[in-house]
Amino acid sequence: MSFMTTIAMVPLGSGSVAYAETAQVTDNVKYFSTTMYNYDKTKINQETDTATGVDKKNDLEQYKARENNFYFINSNSEPWAAGQVNKCNPGNANNVLVQGIVKNSLDDNGNIQFNYPNAGVFASPEKTIAGRDVYQNVKFPFVYNPDDGYYTFDSDNYHVHSGKVEGETLNLFSGAQTIGGQGTFFPFNSDNDKGKPDYHFGMNMSVPFYMNEHGTDQNQNNMKFEFSGDDDVWVFINGKLVLDIGGIHAAIGGSIDFATGEVKYTFGNGGTVYAIQGKDGKQEEIQNKTYDLYKDFGITRAELASGENNLQIFYLERGAGKSNCKIKFNLQQKDTLQVSKTLGTDTPYTKNSFEFQLLKKISEDKYEPVSNKNYALYNGSSLDSNTTTTDENGKFNLQAGQHANFSAIGKDGLEYKVVELTTGYTTTWTGKKENATNGSVVSGENAYIVPIQKSDKDDKREVTTYTVDCVNTASVVLNDDTIVLDYGKPVEYDVTKNDKNAPSGSSVYGIGKGNLQKNSSDATGYTGLDTDVALDNGNIKINKNGVVTYTPTRYMNSVDKANYAVQYQVTTDDENQPTIKGNEF
Repeated sequence: MSFMTTIAMVPLGSGSVAYAETAQVTDNVKYFSTTMYNYDKTKINQETDTATGVDKKNDLEQYKARENNFYFINSNSEPWAAGQVNKCNPGNANNVLVQGIVKNSLDDNGNIQFNYPNAGVFASPEKTIAGRDVYQNVKFPFVYNPDDGYYTFDSDNYHVHSGKVEGETLNLFSGAQTIGGQGTFFPFNSDNDKGKPDYHFGMNMSVPFYMNEHGTDQNQNNMKFEFSGDDDVWVFINGKLVLDIGGIHAAIGGSIDFATGEVKYTFGNGGTVYAIQGKDGKQEEIQNKTYDLYKDFGITRAELASGENNLQIFYLERGAGKSNCKIKFNLQQKDTLQVSKTLGTDTPYTKNSFEFQLLKKISEDKYEPVSNKNYALYNGSSLDSNTTTTDENGKFNLQAGQHANFSAIGKDGLEYKVVELTTGYTTTWTGKKENATNGSVVSGENAYIVPIQKSDKDDKREVTTYTVDCVNTASVVLNDDTIVLDYGKPVEYDVTKNDKNAPSGSSVYGIGKGNLQKNSSDATGYTGLDTDVALDNGNIKINKNGVVTYTPTRYMNSVDKANYAVQYQVTTDDENQPTIKGNEF
């Protein structure tokens, strides 16, 4: 007998992509924090089918069931193109959007909530979902016009290329990527690609902004936000849905005027835009309808004038064909120091907080805490709170994927020091002033120096964003194990002897019947040390040294699987909690 251990660690169209000769754009480029997503249509759709039980139905039942779900498609002839939510041009015209696909507010964790189930299109980045790759803390470029105060990205004039890495600053290039001469938006294609465009992708972008009680900018012009593109676009302000441009369609526009409160939808050059409400709704014209930002969406002028706000854009290219994206706004900004927490590749996710301290230089080699300093806390691209403050010692906490925005930091031109107090990881620091490297690592400390350029006090000046990204790495590699045994006789085996990179302070946590959560702080399903766990063909337990004892209890006619887990410590002054790294055997 053998016992094997294993480890499970927008009209549609076709055509080739052509790119014009392009040059990088560097003048007046500003960046906004974005989470980017790249999807494999087949895999993520199959995950949706599995999660909702569609895969267990017959063909006719599957089509009806899929009308209630949310899918990516290549054409309307596919089985996933079921119902108005999942068809391209559901109103038999490319100027029809589908509203009601998502709920009118984000959840308490800043996540978008779908009315149509899916595998987790915009679910928390730490969740591993087949067919979805996630890249956090990406800096997305806009061209800033100092004459009128507008920030613009227009795929008819510019394009970007994702390197598919966390914390990336995207370079901006002139010229449009084109299909058949039309301007397109394909951030996961390179200029040298000769084949099929990478159609299915998404963004979750954050635009922090400030507003006075009149909703005007520094030039006394109305503050405005404008979008035009395809496919699904949902725009939230402080967690409340304001623009609902859902569905698979051609480029449809939406605008928000913060001075008048007018919210409108548009199509093309004077065309008419229609909307369908959900999978069963009837088509209605909304071209001539005007909504009121301060009456229809639960938002008040006083709220927007009280501190930092967040305009959040959820964008999906969900069909295969033309892809367009134009975003333009003159929302008011302030000089900002953004401190981000990221976990490195292969580092297990933890919900534990990482403790930081913000210090400012007061004399040569002397720093003092920045006490009771207000900052805006973000979960990914979602504003969690704009009223958070450092404590009396300048300390604040971030979880993986969060960042803190300290605004109005340019008036005094001080030098700041950001210190990470949490230990147990290998730490890498990166600092930038917009897209240029800025600051330096402190020798002998887990800290980063951030020089801030003193700005003038003219309200019409250009603002600057300084970013500091602290990346923690603890790459624990749990490798395959194979055991050969005789029936009825217990066998012992050290499953940790071929594992790698376990950090100091790590220890065996427990064992459980596979398949259990891995790379997580969730220990649900794991049994503690020296305790038998019943598998299909025998019992298994693990001790503190990583030695597994497996005792067969029947003739084996299948493969037994179990997970073992190690824990390592995330340590601060007052915190010592386990992070679980699981493996199957």
